[in-house]
Amino acid sequence: MSKRIYNILYLAGIIFIFAACKTTSYSNVDSGNIVSYVPGYPNFSIGAYSTIVQDESTGINIYLNIPYSNLIFKSNKENHTFTSKIGIAIQVTRIQPEPHKQITKNFTREINTDSYQETTGLKTYRFRYNLVTDPGNYRIVAIVSDQHSNKYMNHVVTCTIPDIQHEKITAGSVVILGKAESTNDKKHTFQPQVNYHLSSGLDSLKASVQLFVKSRRNNLDLMMHLYKFRSDTMPARPPNYTSPTQGSLEYRGIDFKKRDTLQTIDRQLKGISGTLTVDFIMPKLPDGNYRVEIEGIEHDSTLIYKARDFSIKGPGYPRLTTIKELAEATYYIAYPREYKKLMAHHNSDSLKKYFDSFWGKLFSNENLAKSVFDSYYSRIEKANMFFTSYKEGWKTDPGMIYILYGPPSYVERDVEGMVWHYSSHSDNLSGEFYFRKVYNSGGHFPFTHYLLVRNIYYERSFYSQVEDWRSGLIN
Repeated sequence: MSKRIYNILYLAGIIFIFAACKTTSYSNVDSGNIVSYVPGYPNFSIGAYSTIVQDESTGINIYLNIPYSNLIFKSNKENHTFTSKIGIAIQVTRIQPEPHKQITKNFTREINTDSYQETTGLKTYRFRYNLVTDPGNYRIVAIVSDQHSNKYMNHVVTCTIPDIQHEKITAGSVVILGKAESTNDKKHTFQPQVNYHLSSGLDSLKASVQLFVKSRRNNLDLMMHLYKFRSDTMPARPPNYTSPTQGSLEYRGIDFKKRDTLQTIDRQLKGISGTLTVDFIMPKLPDGNYRVEIEGIEHDSTLIYKARDFSIKGPGYPRLTTIKELAEATYYIAYPREYKKLMAHHNSDSLKKYFDSFWGKLFSNENLAKSVFDSYYSRIEKANMFFTSYKEGWKTDPGMIYILYGPPSYVERDVEGMVWHYSSHSDNLSGEFYFRKVYNSGGHFPFTHYLLVRNIYYERSFYSQVEDWRSGLIN
């Protein structure tokens, strides 16, 4: 196995999936991990953060989050448990300064559960590896292999370890920590949230930053600002409608120039030296896109600036778990008058009643209703996995087409966008969908934002697909 993992690591230096980290011109803004989902593979997310240990040596903390639902579990009938076996390989390479330094570690893990629901649910296996190493710029390659399926995934992030001996004051990355709500049966602790997209189901969030002060500071103001960016939150408009106006919020997706200040905390640190970690508790946040900024100011001079972007999605993301989420997602198959009446119900009980009535009126056959319901919301979940950016994947243009038409027969890509081809459609215009890349120049944008080039000729095809869903021909 070690030889196989070594070969994978070698190839990963040539062909790899970039997981977003602080590798942009906005070098002090970390976006967290944004990873493309690949069906049938052991998908995972990764975070790598510089750290300073108490003896004034430096290192990297590496975190991997591996969803149970992305692994193959085998049933053990003797003890009524389910087991997954995975291999994890970590390769850390210092790329600056020279000479290059490389460390490779291999691990095997066995994951056991007595609950089948956990194997298909939202539970995550958390792996942590701490490495003490010298200052510099590092590339971290992580490989997770599923030993039951013999499939693997690899991701690459970068991390910069500051030279604490040559700076008066240094700061590590802003780390977002989250804690699930504790119950009588289980008490939860704060865990690093490495993804860009975070669940609103987390009970508490805090931003944490580690400082190293080489020489004693008499007075340092450490300021935390929490901002919410204005972004488009609406489901995609039909493909036969006019395209969004260039410069509109729907066109750009997110506006980095317009942000609302939600929280400001000023910590006055006096007489500090050595290593210290400062935490900032954040309020409960609704769905949206956020940035937490931390500044260290002394004598009106900014000595430190670090930031972390993140978003808040639904409590069961990428699945829809609340009645409001489920109802909102009928947007593509409900008639406008039905949808308006549905979303006019703000009480959860009345909304559920009308939601059940909507599906009941569509299908008198209970089995057919269940089949269409499951297929529709399965595509919603997959659209969230594939296309989520500043808003949920099902609300994006690619998400809309994927939900209504299914996966394309094949895709053509170029620097300007991509074309989805559907061979099952004889009409050339309704069998091809062209998505144009939209570049947001207003700030650090870690996504590829695609907008459908809309055309009136899609009208017949679009409404035909809607009626096929409503009649149960797609299930």
